Amino acid sequence: MPDDSRPSTGDLKMLTLSCNECGAPIDVPERTNFFTCNFCGSRLSVQRTEGASYTETLEALDRKTETLAREVEVLKLQNELERVDREWQEELKQYMVRDNNGNESVPTSGGSIIGGFVAIVFGIGWMVQAVSVNAPAFLPLVGLGFIGMGVYMGFSGYNKSLTYKAAYQRHLGRRDDLIRQLNALK
Repeated sequence: MPDDSRPSTGDLKMLTLSCNECGAPIDVPERTNFFTCNFCGSRLSVQRTEGASYTETLEALDRKTETLAREVEVLKLQNELERVDREWQEELKQYMVRDNNGNESVPTSGGSIIGGFVAIVFGIGWMVQAVSVNAPAFLPLVGLGFIGMGVYMGFSGYNKSLTYKAAYQRHLGRRDDLIRQLNALK
């Protein structure tokens, strides 16, 4: 007479695994993905490769997942920081001014005011000189052109320097925010 004390598993194939925490042998149905070890109470997942099946503690998987998520976030922030810096280098080009030798520099309010003042003084000197030598009437008007150019250069350069400073502060704010976020993740 057959022994009926053991329940029949029928077509249910069993997989014998070892608990990743305590090493106890555990029989689980072949299609099971998650289970709890009856010996130590660890929550486990079944990992399958082409040649082997094994268990992994779910808490360890959670830690790995959190670590990977943090690393992905760090990479995203680093890429964003590089993008912000590249965009600033492109934006910076529109604020640059050239000197007489063709060298580029960022505009300064003091330099703009001094440059405008020099042009105005030159224009006044031109007018005084033209009047003192009894030059034709149109020559003193050239001095007015220099004065107008000096006023324009002074104001436009000053405004450009203010616009540059505001844009630079925005860039630094975005950059500092990204660095703060990066430091919080590390």
